[in-house]
Amino acid sequence: MANPNFSYLYYDVRDYSGRSTLSSYTIDITPLTFVPDFTSSPLLSTENNISNKKIRWDFGDGTYSSDLTAVHVYKWPGRYKPNLTVFDAAGNAYDNTYQPIIDIYNFVHEEIRFEVFKRLIYDVPASKLIEPLVVRRYSSWQSWPALSAEGYTINFYASGASGDYLNVSRYYSDKWSHLRLLSRFYGKFRIGDTEQYVVVDKLSTNNVLIYARVNENKELVLCKQNDTGSFFCGTTGQCEVHYVDDKVKNYTSRENPIIIFASIDNSKFKDFYSTYSNIFNFIDYSPGGFQNINYTTMPIIKVRHNPAQTLSITTNGIDGEGHLSATSFNIPFHSWQNTEIPFVIKFKDNENYTTKTYPPLSSSITTASTPTGYYDAQFGLCKYFNNGVVETYTPLTGVSFY
Repeated sequence: MANPNFSYLYYDVRDYSGRSTLSSYTIDITPLTFVPDFTSSPLLSTENNISNKKIRWDFGDGTYSSDLTAVHVYKWPGRYKPNLTVFDAAGNAYDNTYQPIIDIYNFVHEEIRFEVFKRLIYDVPASKLIEPLVVRRYSSWQSWPALSAEGYTINFYASGASGDYLNVSRYYSDKWSHLRLLSRFYGKFRIGDTEQYVVVDKLSTNNVLIYARVNENKELVLCKQNDTGSFFCGTTGQCEVHYVDDKVKNYTSRENPIIIFASIDNSKFKDFYSTYSNIFNFIDYSPGGFQNINYTTMPIIKVRHNPAQTLSITTNGIDGEGHLSATSFNIPFHSWQNTEIPFVIKFKDNENYTTKTYPPLSSSITTASTPTGYYDAQFGLCKYFNNGVVETYTPLTGVSFY
């Protein structure tokens, strides 16, 4: 095989405004124009003059052009090294030794982040829901065809939590999960006519479409969809999540801190371009900012003591949390006849949130002794021994002792 021929030929790269550049965006309204300068070739001083009619551009992303002055839009962000092949009058090919590196960016940068929490420290009482954490997402246009129907999903995880972690599937399948000391996330959903907090490990953001255009001053600016020359370039959206932990942990202690992670679900990014165009045959890394979107963290978490104040007694365990509380539950008269009804008893704090933290215990009697005794089922009385003497007390109406 013959060795390839090489020569030097400068070419200019111009952006959408006509200015020389080595960078651009991945949207159709910001193309790059490649203009060869045939006066710069050393072949002009030889017998075989360079041809100004036959030319071949390799843009470095798997696409080519034979146009003398080529216009190209890169569909993915990254660093590209175009290659120009020229021909002399005899038809011999010469690979160009001038190979500038071109940086391509998404106009809407791929990003997820926690919005700044207004109190700076997420200081949450144990087992309690406070103000939500807001996760903001920005996505470029490439993922929209694949995810427009189902939305962009954010996964959540807490590292260093004191409470054990159960994913949603295990949480709802484990009949004892409500008794365990857990760390978990909640989202607020409308169920029927009411809003309820639901345990989640992922949430979908809302979607706001982002448009841009080139204005009269040749500047790329954001605009509305119905503006002249507008072009769809990405989306943004947000979701709100509450973090709850049943165990106390102070971020200032020597223990490992609690760090909340939020990451976008990249497994759903099965868009037509990357799957069917074999783009990874031409680029030796995943397109930056799209397939490898960095996670975001909320590192300053403090879980403090949250003592119980009251008891909640229900027949089905459904009593709501905080201001989203169930106030009544109707028992069908006929279906419950001659049936023992189980009662669920929960600790509640002063704002009606379920807590698993006992209240401080105190007594004014320093030598209090623990009585022993028994329950007299025949008469419905509690009897216990006090220094060998049997004393009797009537139990509260409607409460059974076992």
